[in-house]
Amino acid sequence: MSTLATQDLEQAVAWLDDADGLLIAAGSGLSVGAGLPDTGDSRRLARALSVIGKVRPNDQDLISTLPNAFREAPRAAWGVYGQRLTACRQSDPHPGYAILRRWADATPQGAFVYTSNVDGHFAKAGFAADRVVEAAGSLHWLQCGKACTPELWSADAFNPTIKAEGGLLAGIVPTCPHCGSVARPNVSLAKDWDWVPNRTMHQHALLSSWLMAMKRLVVVEVGANELAIRRFSEQNGPRVIRIHPTDFAISPEVGLGFAASPLEGLRWLDEHRAPVRKVGT
Repeated sequence: MSTLATQDLEQAVAWLDDADGLLIAAGSGLSVGAGLPDTGDSRRLARALSVIGKVRPNDQDLISTLPNAFREAPRAAWGVYGQRLTACRQSDPHPGYAILRRWADATPQGAFVYTSNVDGHFAKAGFAADRVVEAAGSLHWLQCGKACTPELWSADAFNPTIKAEGGLLAGIVPTCPHCGSVARPNVSLAKDWDWVPNRTMHQHALLSSWLMAMKRLVVVEVGANELAIRRFSEQNGPRVIRIHPTDFAISPEVGLGFAASPLEGLRWLDEHRAPVRKVGT
């Protein structure tokens, strides 16, 4: 843990006990702890496109080609994202999610989640849909690959089968019900002008409204490998509890840092708290 582990622990526990609301800022490290691969979908997609000759392995502008992949090489693109969708469906949130959920239930104004993860694990863990911001979208929702409409639809009916050799999608490629173009997951790729952000924008609006009512907010940041998540946490300080195995440093004016994996850090804090009771009991 951090250099002043005991002192920092006591302060973090005091913040949690005093909080009227918890803001949970979660990055890709939290997903890795649940057995999912890191959020390197863009790198995997680039490799898939390289294998079928759509891009050069050393293409300097490779990242800008990724949003077009679903139109130009849909079976390769869905081979990558279909595999990830299946992994998310088959995996379960690790016990750290249950700890966060219990803390949320015991806090007067509950919790709001802000995450870069697209796996849907917070919903699986029982967090209400109107208390989660999926900043990069969700694999569990589809959109038109050409963004002909702002409408999104559930991916529940899509069950991708991936060929063992080559990793391409087998079977029917999903299409937009409005224009017939290839459908894609509603996740934001780099330089992605076709991503439909409406669902995420609505989530942001709900979060902004909730934050206005908070007077004793505590931010619990877990597994944030992404700079954007870390900045978001700090902007909502000064009571930030940062949990990360290596990059845990944070200004003491903003919060406290703990060197631990997400699950280890959450368990460590939870064990040192008084028994948490639901509000009103």
